Amino acid sequence: MNRGTRRSITNRAHRYNFHPEQYLDALSDAKAVVLGSLFRAPFDEPDIVRQIVDAAHARGIPVFADMKLPNFTKLKLEDIADSLPMIDCITPNEEEARYYSGENEPGKMADVFLAAGVRSVIIKLGGRGCLFRSREETICLPAYDIDAVDAAGAGDNFLAGFVSEIVRGSGIREALTFANACGAVCTTAVGACTALRDREQVLALIREGVCPRSGE
Repeated sequence: MNRGTRRSITNRAHRYNFHPEQYLDALSDAKAVVLGSLFRAPFDEPDIVRQIVDAAHARGIPVFADMKLPNFTKLKLEDIADSLPMIDCITPNEEEARYYSGENEPGKMADVFLAAGVRSVIIKLGGRGCLFRSREETICLPAYDIDAVDAAGAGDNFLAGFVSEIVRGSGIREALTFANACGAVCTTAVGACTALRDREQVLALIREGVCPRSGE
């Protein structure tokens, strides 16, 4: 029985297949930069991370960083210390936050990331919701009470929802609420991209506490 755990398959060759530092001009029209897998190739090379966040920072583009546990290259937060102050929000799940912070309590985990230099952090807590913390405020939101089928992709949908709302001009709490709903909708069908289909579906969950199924 899987019991809700997930495993990803990676290959050492992946680090040679994508060179984001070669395409910095593509950032010219970007409204946000998202590092989808910080600490995984190619973002397990400190120089590449620095080049991307430097380029975004110079253009005034906010940077968001999702995270993974390391595989082939074992980096620590201090290995990218010069890049962390240019990351607007870092979004580990609880397991990742525990690994990189060495703490077991979400608030203390968040404090480690802030002390390392990031501007804000969201600890994704699965069925317990999420914790946002910056130097100015702390926000805790519970998860939606839904019938979860598959958690694959929930964190990715969460971050996509959060970034999209920030880009729209929403405040932190509103963006977190939307992100929580995106993650919840994602879990109602098998597959990372199956259930969530449009903005109205997410707003319906926020407004009514009802999660329309993907076929409705």
